[in-house]
Amino acid sequence: MTNEAAKATVQNLVPTLNLSDLRKVLPINRVEFRIQTISKAGNARILAYKDARVDMDRLDEVLGVGNWQRKHETIDGNLYCSVGIWNRELNQWVWVQDVGTESQTEAEKGQASDSFKRACFNLGIGRELYSYPVIQLKLKDNEFEPDPKKPEKMRQTWNLKLRQWSWDIRWGTDESGRPEVTSLLGYDEKGVIRFNFSLGHQTNKAPKKEVLEPPANSDDPQESLNEQAPHGGTTQSAKQQAREYEQATGGPWPWYNDFDKHRDTFYDKIADGELTVEDILDDLKSRHRISKAVETKIRNLGK
Repeated sequence: MTNEAAKATVQNLVPTLNLSDLRKVLPINRVEFRIQTISKAGNARILAYKDARVDMDRLDEVLGVGNWQRKHETIDGNLYCSVGIWNRELNQWVWVQDVGTESQTEAEKGQASDSFKRACFNLGIGRELYSYPVIQLKLKDNEFEPDPKKPEKMRQTWNLKLRQWSWDIRWGTDESGRPEVTSLLGYDEKGVIRFNFSLGHQTNKAPKKEVLEPPANSDDPQESLNEQAPHGGTTQSAKQQAREYEQATGGPWPWYNDFDKHRDTFYDKIADGELTVEDILDDLKSRHRISKAVETKIRNLGK
């Protein structure tokens, strides 16, 4: 079959592309959850993610089996995946591409799967996972233990049956019309609520994990405490917070001036779904004063 004949066949089979169908929110039963980190006190952070089968199923559902394709190639030692869909209006294949990272068990297979999932994020499949709230909760004493190979780190035990938990989620839209989680409940295998989030309020939330080590104190002569509240509150509360900080530490509330140093770290955590822009800002504002310029730079990372 000639290339032109092949294109004609594909064009007749592929339905009119509607990217909004690819971007529909994934049903909660297609979302996977795994432990990301556990502190020594048993405070766990849980990551919501999709596996490659979810992407393949969504592409099949929207485009039809066989009416999309993927290919892998190595660029500068990194494995990339390209996903192609036929655009009837342009009469050509349209491609999106992204790079993968190794898994801890199977490096090559992990990179292939990860690069495919990342490429599908570019198509909008599962992109709402970035809108999930930070899932932090306190584990029971028998659900975690020191890792024998790395005693300074904690690991989950067989008593934590996270795969048997059930989740209930409710969606709304934010001011820009994008999906926004209004509530998320996590039930363990016995039906007990272990995580409870509602927009603007969250219970059983573990203590906030610091994004970075606090930088050294510094002064910014161009800013004053009146211009930026450390916790994003009123000027009066900012002054009170600063006084409490000075009494406790003997030093002034530090300015955060290390954005350029940590930019890539911030970007990777946002891109991987580990943290949202608001997580990073909340963490920094709990320990530093942040100029409007730096806050804008951090917010731009999430766009």
